[in-house]
Amino acid sequence: MMSANKASFVVLTMLCVLAVLYFMAADALPEQQTGGPVGSGYFPKLLAVLLMMLCVGSIFQTFKKEDKKIPIPNVKLMLLTLGLTILYLWSWNNIGFFYVNTFLYLFALLTFYKRSRSHIWIHIAVALTMTAFIYVVFGRLLYIQF
Repeated sequence: MMSANKASFVVLTMLCVLAVLYFMAADALPEQQTGGPVGSGYFPKLLAVLLMMLCVGSIFQTFKKEDKKIPIPNVKLMLLTLGLTILYLWSWNNIGFFYVNTFLYLFALLTFYKRSRSHIWIHIAVALTMTAFIYVVFGRLLYIQF
């Protein structure tokens, strides 16, 4: 069981941090000499400021709410998924091989969520199909290299 207000504070704080990081990334965008007052970072900065304002407003609303307990089922599975996601992002950034990492990540998630040995070949097929789909859409159609 977890406090609903505490969960709201954690999520809203993380969103505020992401908004600040987003603002900093938008601020680093190169300015184009278009002659107008609106540069390439104008709308991303506006979105970041709006997100921060909404988060602060939600934090004040959370103070006024009555606290209640919320159950959190499958905490171990959630932590495992978080750990696998961090490992996936780290390996993609430091090792490379995006499509191999994506296949292994999807296969691991499918295997951990459905622990039946008889479904191993289905997990391999689904992970391979999803990885191939990502390759075709992003690598071949959109020409995005990972």
